[in-house]
Amino acid sequence: MRRSQLVHATIALTVATSWGLPARANDVAFEVALQNYEDCRWQLAFDGLSRQADQGHGDAARIANLMVRYGRTLYGQAFAASEAQMQRWRAIAVATPQHAR
Repeated sequence: MRRSQLVHATIALTVATSWGLPARANDVAFEVALQNYEDCRWQLAFDGLSRQADQGHGDAARIANLMVRYGRTLYGQAFAASEAQMQRWRAIAVATPQHAR
């Protein structure tokens, strides 16, 4: 499996397993971002995920970081985030158990 296929599969698995978890206050925005992702509205998905990542949402931080890193390869477009922002997202993702909300 090519690296880009593996990355896409990882993102898809994170998105797919994030559905159906118990709702909390900021989860509505996360669910909207996931729906945009599922509907291939990449920029809207990234905008929502990056806002959630900036607020400390672990799954959003994982997905947004991967979208920035592999945007051109997987989505045919680039997504913008500063290096400092990406470092914060990586720290949030590492500190938050996967799919913990």
